[in-house]
Amino acid sequence: MDTQLWTKIAILVAFIVAWIPHFIKWWHNKALRRIIKKILISNLSQLESNLVIIRGKDDGERNPMDRITFDKTSISEIEGYYFLFTDLLIRYPVENKLDEYPKTIEFFNHYKINTTTAKSKGHLTLGTVNNLLMRLKESRQELDW
Repeated sequence: MDTQLWTKIAILVAFIVAWIPHFIKWWHNKALRRIIKKILISNLSQLESNLVIIRGKDDGERNPMDRITFDKTSISEIEGYYFLFTDLLIRYPVENKLDEYPKTIEFFNHYKINTTTAKSKGHLTLGTVNNLLMRLKESRQELDW
C-alpha cells in the first residue's frame, strides 16, 4: 500500500478516536435528560393531584377571589417539590437544555412564590391556584414531548 492510503487511514482513525469522548458525553447527557424528565413528570403529576385535592372541586361557579386555605398539612404536601428545580434542572443546565423549557422555568418561579405566600398567609385565591395548575399542566406538556 502506498503512504497516501496509510495517511488517510491514520487521519480517519484519529478523527474517530477524537470524537469518541464527545459521543460518550452526548449519549450520557441524553440518558441523564431522559431520567430527569421522567422524575420531573412523575413528581409534577403528584403535585398536581395534591393541589387539586386542596383546591377542591372547581365547577366554574366559584369566585376566583375565594380563599383556598392551606393548613400545615397541605403546605407540607405541596412545599417539598422545589428540589426538582434546584437539584435536577438548575444543577444540570447544559444537559437539560434549559432554554427549551421556558414554561417549566416559569412554572417553578410561580410555584416558589405561591408556596411562600400560602405558607405566610395560610391561603391563596382560587384564581391563583387555578393559574398555578394551568402553568403546571403546561410545564408537564412541555417536558413530555
